[in-house]
Amino acid sequence: MDLALISHRGGGEFGPENTLEALEEALEHGVTSIETDVQQAGDGTLVIHHDPDVDGLVIRESAFAALRARRPEIPTLAEYLELARGRCFLNLEVKWAEPTVLADCLRGVDRQRLLVTSFNLEILRGLRESAPELALGLLPDSIIHNSETVEEASSLGFRAILPFELLATRHLVEKAHRHGLRVVAWTVNRAAMLERLLENGVDGIITDRYSFLRDRLLSRGIRPVDDPLAVPRDDAIPLDREGGKEL
Repeated sequence: MDLALISHRGGGEFGPENTLEALEEALEHGVTSIETDVQQAGDGTLVIHHDPDVDGLVIRESAFAALRARRPEIPTLAEYLELARGRCFLNLEVKWAEPTVLADCLRGVDRQRLLVTSFNLEILRGLRESAPELALGLLPDSIIHNSETVEEASSLGFRAILPFELLATRHLVEKAHRHGLRVVAWTVNRAAMLERLLENGVDGIITDRYSFLRDRLLSRGIRPVDDPLAVPRDDAIPLDREGGKEL
């Protein structure tokens, strides 16, 4: 059995979250899959940061130079991609960015090593138009919208849904698999929750405790892998990796 194991916020357990320092440390500790957060600054620069502001400066309204003056460790997406190139699978969660700007930045990135996700359906729709070869994933915003998320993601050719750990029920996972979608739960840090999600059949988890859960999986004879889209599923409709169409 395989399970995709993904380190949360750019390997935040190994250094300051969403920084090049943490990314490098995570890779040196054997991490093979990284989730990180992307936002667009007011001057159009794509940056790696989770919160909407940096020490009081709203990212969407501020020039990157001003943001870096406040936090010198904040990387651009281009810097992040360069350090990660060929070394890990990337799950880019887009907080906010213009789809065309993001698509341009991702040109040349290995599509087999990339999943772009967001809560924002309009951003994902825009990316589907601007870069149809990208693998996309939708995050449900509540249990009320779980069912709609599966149908919406499937109809738009997305590859995955990414529910909060408590929303990743067996019913949701089975429905997603019937629609050819992979399911990645977040943020999974407890062994008991890992066991529940394994029973529910998820394809991957995002965690702040990568090393701990990697050891836990190995002790169970479960192989941690990097790409949730490559986890084999007998109950899923086979899909084309790039286009999201049935084979």
